[in-house]
Amino acid sequence: MQWYGWFSIVDGSFNQYSKLMNRDPLDQKTRQDALASLPSWTFRDNRLVRTFEFENFRQAVAFIVHIGFHADHLDHHPILYNVYNKVTIELTTHSAGNQVTQMDVLLAQAIDKVFDK
Repeated sequence: MQWYGWFSIVDGSFNQYSKLMNRDPLDQKTRQDALASLPSWTFRDNRLVRTFEFENFRQAVAFIVHIGFHADHLDHHPILYNVYNKVTIELTTHSAGNQVTQMDVLLAQAIDKVFDK
């Protein structure tokens, strides 16, 4: 497995695309449209939020590591919480005043793809 192989699931040119991604805060309508495409995510405190549940702690930590390498490659780092077999992820763009941007939506879609594998 290639560490960055899942990017092609979202967009074939994801690495280049992410560098050009608009990091301005989304307006309310765009944010609502984005949330409609992310049914497992909620919008809370200017963040996209989702909790993932695994069979055990080991699987939860492996998931964190897996998405962590990808997020670091994108230079877009989620807020992560782990309690035993649960991982909660919060996405917001710090450079946009801690608001949700296109980058957060794209990363949420990618994280969902990793989880669904």
